[in-house]
Amino acid sequence: MANMKSPRLFSVIFLQMVGVLFILVMIDILFVPGPHNNAGMTLPNPTADGSPQFIQGLSRLINVPAEQGETVTPISEGEEFLPDLLTAIENASSSIDFTTYPWSDGVMSGKVIAALTSAAQRGVPVRVLIDSLGGNTISDADLASLRKAGAQVERYHQFSILNPLQYDERDHMRSIVIDGKIGFLGGMGIGDDWLGDGVASGWSDTMFEVKDEMAESLQGAFAALWNQTTGEVLAGPIFYPPLSAAPEISATSSTTNTFLHIISIPSENREPIRDTFLFTILNAQKSIYIISPFIIPDQDILAALENKARSGVDVEIMSPGNETNSVLLRDAWRSDYSGLLAAGVKIYEYEPQMIHTKIMVADGAWSIIGSANLDSRSEILNDENIMGIENSTLAAQLQNIFAQDASNSDQITQVQWDKQNFIVKLWYSSIKLFAKQL
Repeated sequence: MANMKSPRLFSVIFLQMVGVLFILVMIDILFVPGPHNNAGMTLPNPTADGSPQFIQGLSRLINVPAEQGETVTPISEGEEFLPDLLTAIENASSSIDFTTYPWSDGVMSGKVIAALTSAAQRGVPVRVLIDSLGGNTISDADLASLRKAGAQVERYHQFSILNPLQYDERDHMRSIVIDGKIGFLGGMGIGDDWLGDGVASGWSDTMFEVKDEMAESLQGAFAALWNQTTGEVLAGPIFYPPLSAAPEISATSSTTNTFLHIISIPSENREPIRDTFLFTILNAQKSIYIISPFIIPDQDILAALENKARSGVDVEIMSPGNETNSVLLRDAWRSDYSGLLAAGVKIYEYEPQMIHTKIMVADGAWSIIGSANLDSRSEILNDENIMGIENSTLAAQLQNIFAQDASNSDQITQVQWDKQNFIVKLWYSSIKLFAKQL
């Protein structure tokens, strides 16, 4: 009798798993949008990424003007970013505008809130926008003390029974601007996950300090969300000060030639971040390097990556390995390994810690930095901001970051992948069916 129960129990469990998977897939199909542009993107005459023709084409495609910028300084790991951020806040004199995702209670949060509180107490106007989901663990006492000091603190898209779907649209931007002159964007949030060097401890990540014209543009990203949340319009010299005639340039920074700042607040039939990623891939002539913590490419992007690798372009992609904060998203991405490896794409899984860097570098000249992941949530659902920058010095710096991280990664080979169990691969494919909602 006992022998009869085991097969029945297995059958019941299996049917329950199938039922749960079916429900999740239906939720994904019915409630989570896919790419609105079903026609895909074709490119009859590709030009090298970063070339004048490329920049003109992308600018027209996404309706974002190409601008002249000044300095971009990569900041690797939280142990470098936190001191730079605190120093900028401590030196602020006219305004601090601050939004990031996520923001969680802990040592890093305490130091940032203390610095913001001090700035507000000495009379600097401080505005802080916190995503309701991403900042759901910040202590009310900390926010109360910040408000008491004179700072304006708002939560973005708090859950409302009258409009529950807005809660799924998240403020995923990193837009931190000091005095309208210094800005920070990239992958990092405020939380103890970022306290470390990315190897021995803490998540591996990269932020970028921008100045002058680029900081002014970053201010616009914050202003758009702040206006949407509060109705207040941020204008005037404390937010957009006159630009200095002679920008500061250091040995560790790069002088930019041209940049496009892509601000994405979801709307029907507009996907500027997805189009920027895809246009960059389709135009690549020599190389594409990608680091992203979450990669769920749609079919157009996946096909473009495979086709570029087959044509001889060096395509290399890095994402988390065993150290990840989302096993399901990692496994969904792994479902694409077979086709990518067969096409010649090099795939790396970072091993020491969770990797959270978000960069794309193409042809040694064009770089994309900012908050967006290479997935449908960033492309369609979240509020995001990225910058595309034409500059060979910056591209070389980011390629060096990729190479350094690759030395701490496991490169997945075709032979290694072929040894994967069929059931494991089936699991990966099943997870991908509803990955958009993860």
